[in-house]
Amino acid sequence: FGLSGSYFVVLAAEVRSTYPHSLTGRALTGINFFGMAGAMVVQWLMGVMIGANDGVAGYRVAFAATAVLASIALLVYLPVARSHRRQTSAPSEA
Repeated sequence: FGLSGSYFVVLAAEVRSTYPHSLTGRALTGINFFGMAGAMVVQWLMGVMIGANDGVAGYRVAFAATAVLASIALLVYLPVARSHRRQTSAPSEA
């Protein structure tokens, strides 16, 4: 938890800079809700995978599936982050 527990601080800052001020509360609520629900679903699925396989093989399958899900999430997020950075770093016309 110590290594990845502070991700929410960075995520909240990203959400605040991405959405307009009037929608920031809703966006942060969505991040909280889906973050907690996602953690619940992934933990449950890991338990199912570990229970369906014997011994160490179950843990290998569960951790591999978690790595695949994290990689997919990163690939979905990268274009959003890149487009946001391009928009904020573009020179403003005065």
